[in-house]
Amino acid sequence: MATKKSFISKLISFVLTLFLIIFFIFVAGCGYINNAFGVDVFDSIACVYRLNIPVNETALLKNAVTDKDMENAKKATDLSISNLIIYDETNGYSINEGPLSSFMQAEIKLTDKQVGAIANTLINSQDNFLINAGETSINLKDFNVQVRQVEFSKITENSANFNVILKLNVEKFKNDYLAVFPISLAKGFIPNDIYVSSTIKVTKTDDAFGYKTESVGLIINYLSEKQTEDLLKLVNLALPVGNSSKFAKLVGDVFVNALIGNEENDGLSYRLKPLGAKTFAFTTDGTNNYYSIKI
Repeated sequence: MATKKSFISKLISFVLTLFLIIFFIFVAGCGYINNAFGVDVFDSIACVYRLNIPVNETALLKNAVTDKDMENAKKATDLSISNLIIYDETNGYSINEGPLSSFMQAEIKLTDKQVGAIANTLINSQDNFLINAGETSINLKDFNVQVRQVEFSKITENSANFNVILKLNVEKFKNDYLAVFPISLAKGFIPNDIYVSSTIKVTKTDDAFGYKTESVGLIINYLSEKQTEDLLKLVNLALPVGNSSKFAKLVGDVFVNALIGNEENDGLSYRLKPLGAKTFAFTTDGTNNYYSIKI
């Protein structure tokens, strides 16, 4: 009997010792990863776990883009200038990239939902839609990108917050870039579809079409801004895109430049300057928020 108890005691002692060894190896490994790569493993595990919570689009998107919004965008632009947005039954809606023969007859006033629909149409019509992050160029077309929402907020006389939510399929990205340690550990836990919410502040400058932008925040799926920052540390191990503040601005600038434009960026509004466009503005009537191209 004593021998049996002694064996059980030794077995328990062995298992506990083995567990402690594994635990200390794991902690040491986590410390190495943190020191070598600046990635907190425990924070990353929490991020990846939360990232896997299924996204309820109805709950997430309060201002979701619909097909009706593009129809309404065409009606709104046609009141000022014909055929800026064109439609045919075969190809659907598209932005007219050819010469426009008529001048603007009135101010163009678009809701944020209509701007979202135009942004989605612009992406769909391009072979490439690039975000340049230093030495890294990201083609959003590689991610089957969809503009699911655009929303304006905190509108003043000279500024507004511009939020865009993109739905991205990252399956190709996982296969191409998540093969290196330690980020490879997370590959199987990252969902194929993610939602990236970028918010930037757009402030008008003294020039008619002048503006500057600054980052407000970046959120992926249901992560907090802090968790999103931690997740991007993992992503940067495979694809250098900068921190969450930088990436929020990179994403937001692509869409603001396409909407407004200037001498360096041939945006929708700046393109209408020879046809009577004088400036742009963000406005609200208390119920709806608008982007206006003024004459």
